[in-house]
Amino acid sequence: MANCKLVPFLAFSIDPAVLWPYAAGAAILVIGLPVVIVGAARRARGLDKLVAFGPLLFGIAVAVFGADHFVTARFVAGIIPSWIPWRLFWAYFVGVALIAGALSLATTIRWRWAAASFALMFLIFELTMHIPNLIAVHHSKARLTLLLRDMPLLAGCLAFAASQPREAATPSVQSGALFSPLAARRLVAVACFLFAIPVGIFGVEHFLNPNFAPGIPQDNPALKIPMPSWLPAHVLWIYLTGTIFVLSAIALVTRRYARPGSVLIGGTVLVIIALVYIPLTIARAADVDGGLNYLCIHFALAGSALMLAGALPSRPAASAAVPKMEPPGLERAANS
Repeated sequence: MANCKLVPFLAFSIDPAVLWPYAAGAAILVIGLPVVIVGAARRARGLDKLVAFGPLLFGIAVAVFGADHFVTARFVAGIIPSWIPWRLFWAYFVGVALIAGALSLATTIRWRWAAASFALMFLIFELTMHIPNLIAVHHSKARLTLLLRDMPLLAGCLAFAASQPREAATPSVQSGALFSPLAARRLVAVACFLFAIPVGIFGVEHFLNPNFAPGIPQDNPALKIPMPSWLPAHVLWIYLTGTIFVLSAIALVTRRYARPGSVLIGGTVLVIIALVYIPLTIARAADVDGGLNYLCIHFALAGSALMLAGALPSRPAASAAVPKMEPPGLERAANS
């Protein structure tokens, strides 16, 4: 009994900058996991069961990033362009928006609107921060990585926002759909292209720098994440990941095998998470920036890839017709 009474005390004795990001991610997991298991995943078949977890994976990541905006608000405000007024306000505002959007994705309440808002947010980040920063220091590999890193997140959210329930795949916009089928197909085509560019570049990067962990390259030059020492054949894992990324990027650009390619990216990143980034987060539990945040950016990448897969037709031949814009099981979203 005494030990039980100590748990709350010990929890709140942890540095808030460490406690709240973990708490935010865990809360979205606890809320969203039953929703997916008893809903979309239960009704889906085959790989569509994996696709059904895309929004939740993305939601966990953005919830952690939202909490980061609160506990490191002044740092976040410092990276906002100086010409934007009330920078501290915007740091908190984006934190609230991230957590609210994460709740929407976890509960399926207005989740397409949340995805559309995330897509707009990442577009604003690209236009106001990442592109100007890269232009100012065009030889900075770290700034190029940040620009490329947000592109697949933008693409996955854009595709999910454009996805339609089965009953909405008609000439007019119906319940739950934000766009007409024609507009949705065009937006998903744009999303495939936006997703393929950074993934292809990241894939090539695996061959150029095979000494570090696979996935999204580290944006901090001072922080190097090695492969786990217990995992054999490090170079083989890195080259295999690079090959998968490049081939999947080609599949997305050509659109012929876009859905299998995006599912393959999502599954590959989840394997990388299990082998590399979960052990890394455990080893660096008190270092949110060097541990948990790297785990979450890969959660976001996997979730984005699966959300993109959910917006693509399940058969190559279906691309000529009106596609089924959402995987089986996701059509029962709460869209009211």
